[in-house]
Amino acid sequence: MSLKYHAFQLLPGIGNSKALQMVQLRGVAGWNDFAAVDEACGIDSARLLAERYVKEMEDDAQKPRLLDILVRSEI
Repeated sequence: MSLKYHAFQLLPGIGNSKALQMVQLRGVAGWNDFAAVDEACGIDSARLLAERYVKEMEDDAQKPRLLDILVRSEI
């Protein structure tokens, strides 16, 4: 399982098949903005990210954390 696939799965309402579809649509080049993600995947990416971030902020025990997957720490 790739980190991209797993990160997509952590978004509310994104299941296995949708996450796989998103990885395939993303390809190597990726997306330049949220509008491109939304158009390609038929989702409201900003809303889904916001929902997940709120969930993680409300519950410190929430694992895995999307922020830990997407943001690499140099510490």
